[in-house]
Amino acid sequence: MTIWTSLRAALLSSCANSWSPHGTLSWSTTCLFITLIYVATCFLLRFRSLSKVQSRFNFPDRASLSRMTGADAQAIIEHAYTYEFPLFFGLSLTYALTKTFAIQNIAKLLVTSDFGRGSKIRRHGANIRVLHGAVARMNYLHAPYIRSGKIQNGDLLYVLYAAMTEPVRFIRLYEWRELAQFEVAAQGTLWKIVGDMMGIDYTKELGRNNFRDGIEFMEEVEKWSLHYEVDRLRPSLPSRQLANAQLDLLTWVFPGFMRPLMRQMGLVMMGDKIRSSFGFPEPSTALSALTLTLLWLRQILMRFFMLPRLTNRRYVTDPDPRTGRMFSTHYVKEPWYNRPTPWKRWGPAAWAVWAFGGMLPGDGGAEMRPEGFLFEDIGPKSKMGLGVEETRNIQEMVHATAMSSGRCPFTFKG
Repeated sequence: MTIWTSLRAALLSSCANSWSPHGTLSWSTTCLFITLIYVATCFLLRFRSLSKVQSRFNFPDRASLSRMTGADAQAIIEHAYTYEFPLFFGLSLTYALTKTFAIQNIAKLLVTSDFGRGSKIRRHGANIRVLHGAVARMNYLHAPYIRSGKIQNGDLLYVLYAAMTEPVRFIRLYEWRELAQFEVAAQGTLWKIVGDMMGIDYTKELGRNNFRDGIEFMEEVEKWSLHYEVDRLRPSLPSRQLANAQLDLLTWVFPGFMRPLMRQMGLVMMGDKIRSSFGFPEPSTALSALTLTLLWLRQILMRFFMLPRLTNRRYVTDPDPRTGRMFSTHYVKEPWYNRPTPWKRWGPAAWAVWAFGGMLPGDGGAEMRPEGFLFEDIGPKSKMGLGVEETRNIQEMVHATAMSSGRCPFTFKG
């Protein structure tokens, strides 16, 4: 018996028992009827959104995933990020960054170099050309460290692995549904292209460069990461310093009396292996149970009691056609690159931030860069505005690399 059959039987039984002598439903039955209709509507509309995306891109089975292009993957992931799972997709990328801090040489590099001093890097949910520009800037910033051997090929692949797999894990564990097969393939496809643009040598680490589809690529990188972590995951002072700073940043949005509790909940979500690699203590059983129960309740509320989003949630705007500048639409602690519009300074969210003592867009003056940012602004303060021509040249090479196989990274088979 399906859930809908059970609900219908329960409703009919309730109606039969609650029908008043005057031929009308009782108030309790009416409320039950409205609630059931609302729950069914939420459930159906949420999965209808998934069906529409699947029909739009037409990847009905595993065999079809090998023809997924970078543009397909970008559009699929952007929909999942901005419509379906904006909270945990964004949070998972923060945890992915934190995960890389557990690697000793990466942590040491971040603490001792300009990358650990005021670096302002933003996530982009924009078109594929914007992605090329962001990757080109990262290549420019990484180049000196790669040439000196401080960043190795395996380190780059591990960073790619964390950014590729953490959203899949977080959504599977904490969201109202897990990613569908074609969405997982899109995640693998997109990050395969990013890795190509970064110049990662897959053959050196994985023994081959050709994969069936994005799922197989992700599986192979996950297998490789297990051996990499055995050699590189070690508790160290630099890694713990970075992880503590990241946790402080995540919990800053909460009132002071709640921050210790939210920090412990964050450690629960981090997972046993990464938590121990930082040397953090294991949260208590009661706290773990509370955290997981609250996350489960959120899953139920999202699936059955909340309608799907009608507008997408963008964290970064597209480049301005005239100036090329982009603006952040969201911030955690400081309103970097946020345009101080009346809504952002006087809207409901602004009042909540103000009540907790936080900064609003427009606060902090020119330091917060309210005029937006360009690609050449990404990175440490000492590199802001530098390397413009080099970044543009790298961007052209990055674009050519991404397009070299007809936009599909799995065109050639070994």
